[in-house]
Amino acid sequence: MSTGMAGFAPTVVTMLLGGGILAVATVLSLRARVPTVGFGWAAVAGFAGSLLGLAAALERPESGGLRAGVVQALAVACAAVVGFMCSGAASQERSDSSPLAIAGRGVAWLTLLGLPPTVGFQGKVALYRSLLMVGWDALTACAALASVMILIPASRALASPPPGPLRAGRAAVVVVLIAALLVLGLYPHWTFSIADLVTKL
Repeated sequence: MSTGMAGFAPTVVTMLLGGGILAVATVLSLRARVPTVGFGWAAVAGFAGSLLGLAAALERPESGGLRAGVVQALAVACAAVVGFMCSGAASQERSDSSPLAIAGRGVAWLTLLGLPPTVGFQGKVALYRSLLMVGWDALTACAALASVMILIPASRALASPPPGPLRAGRAAVVVVLIAALLVLGLYPHWTFSIADLVTKL
């Protein structure tokens, strides 16, 4: 590693903490039989990616790890809110299901998986680049593998009964956050401008 002894301990602790949380949360998401529980642990795994970005920033500030961590945290936080708001009681009949809640649930999972056109894709790509820049190839591979494994609980959740209608206030929040997740994914320069602003605070 290129850090001195003063920066070595924080870097290693942050990297091990992020990697450990990522591994445990991914396994618990795979083992979950309740879709909302699997989603919750997938979100925790997503936040662990922010810790890995912070570790990369501590190891080499020019890696962009802090910027990637902020984007990742922003994406996961918005996805978590949307996912849990759309995970109310399942409708008993298809005719009672909410298209908005179904769309919100899908966009939330796409974000956690790091797939386009969501901002989660930008966060994952930036995170992998920062980890590769500091030479953590094995950790990058593990992080990518965790994202692939999250496909299993995601497929279970998306195959579960559709969620019921959303109340007006909740529906408005979901619409705004879905739009944010998609717009920030389609216009990454806005996303990274926000991240740069946050890192300067």
